[in-house]
Amino acid sequence: MSGALTLRFFGPPLVSVAGQPLPRLRSRKGLYLLALLSLRAGVAVERDFLIGTLWPESDEPSGQESLRKTLGDLRAALGSAAERLASPRRGALLLDLSGEAFCDVADFDRALMRWEKSGDIAQAEAAAMLYRGAFLEGVFEDWALQERTIREEGARTVLEALASRALEGADTGRALALVRRAEKIEPLRESVQRILYHTLTAAGDFPAAQRAFRDFRLRLRDEANLAPDPETLALMQTLATAPRRALPPPKTVEESTTQPHAPNVSEGLRHFPSFLTPLRGRQNEQTRLRESLETAPLTTLVGMGGMGKTRLAVAVAQEKEAAVFVDLAPLSHSASPEDVRITLCRAVGVAGEDAVERLRELFKESETLLVLDNGEPVLESLRVVLGALLQPEQRARLLVTSREPLGLRGERVLRLEPLTADEAFRLFQERAEAAGARQSEEDTETVHAICRRLDGLPLAIELAAARAALLSPTRLLERLSSPLRLLSGGHLELPERQRSLRAVLEGSCALLEPVEREALEALAVFVGPFPLEDAEAVLEAGETDPLDLLDALHRASLLVVRPSGWTFLQPVRDFAADRLAADSPRAGRIHYRHAQWQAQVAQRSIVEARQGVPAAERRLWERAEERLAAFNWAKQAQQTELAAQLAWAHACYLLDARRHDEAKEILEQGLLLTQTPALQQMLLEECAELALANGELELMQARIAQVRALRTYP
Repeated sequence: MSGALTLRFFGPPLVSVAGQPLPRLRSRKGLYLLALLSLRAGVAVERDFLIGTLWPESDEPSGQESLRKTLGDLRAALGSAAERLASPRRGALLLDLSGEAFCDVADFDRALMRWEKSGDIAQAEAAAMLYRGAFLEGVFEDWALQERTIREEGARTVLEALASRALEGADTGRALALVRRAEKIEPLRESVQRILYHTLTAAGDFPAAQRAFRDFRLRLRDEANLAPDPETLALMQTLATAPRRALPPPKTVEESTTQPHAPNVSEGLRHFPSFLTPLRGRQNEQTRLRESLETAPLTTLVGMGGMGKTRLAVAVAQEKEAAVFVDLAPLSHSASPEDVRITLCRAVGVAGEDAVERLRELFKESETLLVLDNGEPVLESLRVVLGALLQPEQRARLLVTSREPLGLRGERVLRLEPLTADEAFRLFQERAEAAGARQSEEDTETVHAICRRLDGLPLAIELAAARAALLSPTRLLERLSSPLRLLSGGHLELPERQRSLRAVLEGSCALLEPVEREALEALAVFVGPFPLEDAEAVLEAGETDPLDLLDALHRASLLVVRPSGWTFLQPVRDFAADRLAADSPRAGRIHYRHAQWQAQVAQRSIVEARQGVPAAERRLWERAEERLAAFNWAKQAQQTELAAQLAWAHACYLLDARRHDEAKEILEQGLLLTQTPALQQMLLEECAELALANGELELMQARIAQVRALRTYP
């Protein structure tokens, strides 16, 4: 049985095993690793993500070695609790906090969520009691600061609510203690200051309320160059003109932010993330998005993870006078419509029994833009909520970013495509220079090749550019043969889910149904665009129509539709191929079906082309890359007769394309692979054709003689 474990990460970190302090670790990275896993307790965390977060400047081998040593040191220190650190699958770690284990941050998160969902005051009290200081106090790494901000926001909200409740019960002493704790977390928060003034006034200390307001106004001006908002100014006037008169009953924290008025210009932009680097390119997309927001009540910006949806949405939204940003990523996949409604209400500042009606009123009367980011984890619940809230002629505008459309009436879908070649090149250059890399004009073509290899995917380009200080463009391009390992450890400005390309794609894959995941993996055998009939030949037989599977993957932004057929962006293909390769027997079956189908299509096309069927020759040429990939797999898998069939078919294409050297090479390989006289004869006939085309008449006669000998072979 795993030993008892206590983890306290609020305030100065404290870890104990079976009541004894954790032995000193060789490096503080061990503590950080434990904290990262605690934040995701019970969930498998990718090693690539841990390396990219804790050792962002390390190359792949160094990062893996650092993680290995840190993990070994941590397990040794945990002693009887070491079994709680498990590896549920290759490339992932999991911290088990079941049984005799306590983690203040994990319990705080649960209590806060339960309070927000049910309004249970006991859960609010529990959350307030658990919060005893900043997360990982004294640690200033970027990832820790981000996690700290999330918990501070939650703690401040619950302390405000409890202070307001205490004030309603005339318990001014407790109210003052609670609001002072909230003020310590966020001293410039005006809702906190207003509760403080009400509390001091209710306690009879009017001068203290006036001093508090004066100090706040000066601090707000000096630190943020802002003036208090109208509600706070109105309170100041009341204090100034009638200091001895009782103030109106204080509003709760929910009521103080839920007046049913339309947001005005003074409210500006709320909750928007800030980026340390500007948006590059996307001029056409910005224009299209602006036009959509003018006319459509709901716009969904669709694209795979890492395509830059959030950046684009924020760039356009910040042009508005009033806009609210809501990040839906923290909600779990099992979040109910009620969870989503609570999140929306909290973001725009409405609460109470009539919160939904107030939200509908805001949609109808306000010209606010509501940006709902990362909608895919809660897509079904989001559909329910927005479907009930959308109204004809509403003035508010909704902008959702998601990997899949919502499918609601009135929705306008803008699908985000990869960067153009020039945009991708400029993005790589800028991010590489920021990482300390210097490039010359000689590197230009190599950088363009890197961007092509990554199919213009912005996140992949940024992650690659982050390695440019360690690897030359040439070496970087070579290492991109296995991009998923290389493209991790991104800048900590990025959300955790986007600090490695694998983490982004794993997140997308987790949202698929099992049959859709299997289809994603199977289709990775294609090296280029493929038509529906090819997909039908490769996909395993089941109850789901192949077209429905293709549509599902396209809606999830994992499959792209081109004039030449369905296809993947290269990073997605690499990811899916890795997943397929992990199941060797299944991978062998799928590759065999792919190769067999390519051989059948080629043979039919050659026969029809020689009969003058116009489409047959085009079919043969369009599948050239697929056929060559199938030949290489069959040869490596020792499917020799199938490989020889593909060699013959591909040689016919190469002869037609006048690529004689390549035709000669593959014909010779085919002859070495097959022992079947009929297939040997077909290969020799093409060899004779090649010799004639090259003017090698003696060789042609020799090949014809070999063909005749095979025809008389018993």
